[in-house]
Amino acid sequence: SIYKSLGNYDSSLICYNKSLSIKLNSVGKFHSSYSTTLNNIGVLYASVGSLDKVLPYYEESLKIKQIVYKGPHKDIATNYSNLAYTHFKLGNFEIAEEYFNQALNMRLKVFELDTISTIVAASYMNLASLYSKLGNYKVSNDYYKMASNIWNKLKENQNESYASFLLNYSKFHIEEKQFDLALYDINKALVILENVNGIGNQHSRYSNALLSLG
Repeated sequence: SIYKSLGNYDSSLICYNKSLSIKLNSVGKFHSSYSTTLNNIGVLYASVGSLDKVLPYYEESLKIKQIVYKGPHKDIATNYSNLAYTHFKLGNFEIAEEYFNQALNMRLKVFELDTISTIVAASYMNLASLYSKLGNYKVSNDYYKMASNIWNKLKENQNESYASFLLNYSKFHIEEKQFDLALYDINKALVILENVNGIGNQHSRYSNALLSLG
């Protein structure tokens, strides 16, 4: 993780593969930690844009987790979401839609007692982004509103995740030529990013928000 944070992806990959080999020999293939390492390797390849190498790791990780957990689990939902996002980036929108829905449905089961889960809000936003990309703005807006309803119920929503949601929603409003709403979202995101400890006005999201205003 340190190598990855430093941008030394080759060294990071070597460490992940060594860890994978050790876990295979110590706990076996059908173990959550082995599956997690597979997923981490997939995330690493996604970070450097090697999407052609990502899917096999995500798919194997998912198969193992489905055997290990035997029922709804947040880690399985994360795998669905990772697969969906990868297919979305590859332009496989029908497959992405299927995985995004599987992620959402599982998260609704896992977090059924938590009606204001930010994880569920993230699933709504993912589907909103997908339908916006497909030009289905009515359905997209419905999902954005569901995500927004969750964020608005949270007492502590002044964080980078909420700012990211607002910037995402502002893109939808721009597409729909709802510029007043877009400006509201962007300015609100800017205020949050300025105040979030450790981010400030030098953060890339802050820069992206300024570009949206321009």
